[in-house]
Amino acid sequence: MQSQHDPVHSQKQGINKLKDTYLHWTRTQLDKLRAHLQLLEQESAYKPDDLLTEIFDLSHNIKGLGGSFGYYLMTDIATSLCEYLRFKDNISDLQTDIITAHVKSMDVVLTEEIGGSGGEQGNQILEQLQKIIDQSSDD
Repeated sequence: MQSQHDPVHSQKQGINKLKDTYLHWTRTQLDKLRAHLQLLEQESAYKPDDLLTEIFDLSHNIKGLGGSFGYYLMTDIATSLCEYLRFKDNISDLQTDIITAHVKSMDVVLTEEIGGSGGEQGNQILEQLQKIIDQSSDD
């Protein structure tokens, strides 16, 4: 039986608290991405030029922290989104369905707390995202 004063027990508690903080932070970042998506989807709404940069920055931050907490699939999804965004010159070049697919995939990782690379489910998610991106470039 482990005592609450056991250093290993305390360390595990600290890691779990950091993991919870990461999950909360990531949900907040996804909420911001969804708000940006709403702006993109509104035809009449003003779309500031820096919206593309903001979407990239949010994705890049998610990419950077996922692996630190064992959410490698989250990092892979965010990397995919960053790579898609990296070659877009302006906001009118964005296809919202691609961003939406990435955000929904990240939601699945958070909701189901899929750690690591996600195994076969993770592979399927990444393959589907790549397929969506490839189809958009064929158009």
